[in-house]
Amino acid sequence: MFLGLDPGGSKVDAVLMDESGVVRGWGVGGPANYNSAEVVAQSYEDALSGALGPSPPKELWVGAVFMSQRVPEWFEARGIVAHFHHANEVEAGFSAALEDWGVLVLAGTGSFVHARTRDGQDLHLGGFGPVLGDEGSAYDVGLRGLRAALRSAWPGARPTALARAIPAALGRESAWELVWPFQMHQLGRRDVASLAPTVDEQARAGDAVALAVLQEAAVGLAEIIGVALDAVGLRGAGCPLIGTGGLAQGSPLYWSMLVAEALRIDATLQPLVPPVRPAVGAAFCAMRAAGAPVTPELRDRVVETQRAFSRAVVAAPTP
Repeated sequence: MFLGLDPGGSKVDAVLMDESGVVRGWGVGGPANYNSAEVVAQSYEDALSGALGPSPPKELWVGAVFMSQRVPEWFEARGIVAHFHHANEVEAGFSAALEDWGVLVLAGTGSFVHARTRDGQDLHLGGFGPVLGDEGSAYDVGLRGLRAALRSAWPGARPTALARAIPAALGRESAWELVWPFQMHQLGRRDVASLAPTVDEQARAGDAVALAVLQEAAVGLAEIIGVALDAVGLRGAGCPLIGTGGLAQGSPLYWSMLVAEALRIDATLQPLVPPVRPAVGAAFCAMRAAGAPVTPELRDRVVETQRAFSRAVVAAPTP
């Protein structure tokens, strides 16, 4: 049995599968990054309990993108023998795509770009957090959407459905009711990132401002892709462009915008969105560490059996 753990700014994903690729459980906890030790520990516990259920296996291999020190204690307290393998976000992303080179773009709560050449040269750009970076992330989209909602009533501004949809998504009647909670840090990174699906929904409904918000975020992240391509000599190499993370894998519209911008930089890029989430990629890393083969057929079995768990399903990318 293999367990993949993927903690992020909005949630912790945990997936349990057997060596044939059958998904046996999926658990989701609260946020992990930028939170107190108590919040992080509870998030892991919720995700692990959801994935393993009331009758967990006695022994398993764990691939963890990041792991709280309380996680081994959690297994030990339950008498579970766990063999841990560190699988960072980069390795989990490439594993989920069944690729070992190319440009990996994570657009989740946060964002980064990682370029890897065929001979193993690596370059990691971004990942500086919501204040210093995270271009093209769900936080970036949510923040841009919140700004647009606040400015909607300004003289000469374009009206937008975001003026109603953004506050409604957070249980408020007007965008102005969000200013003070935001300034006082009562609205956290996860709250702002949670607005990205609202922006996406309004953009798909044809709202011009929401469309512009997604487009601007995509441009910001595509610029980093261009820097990475040139820095490692991959421009024109026809390399995979792998999209992972909640925004890239959950919004076909956003992904199509990001791909269009990236193709303007390098028309030879081969875009793909893995049909499994990074937690599955982390489990694949654990499988390889244990000597179990990870094949396209095995991943197909994961894709088929993960459908029983709605939180695991990846949105189909836009052609």
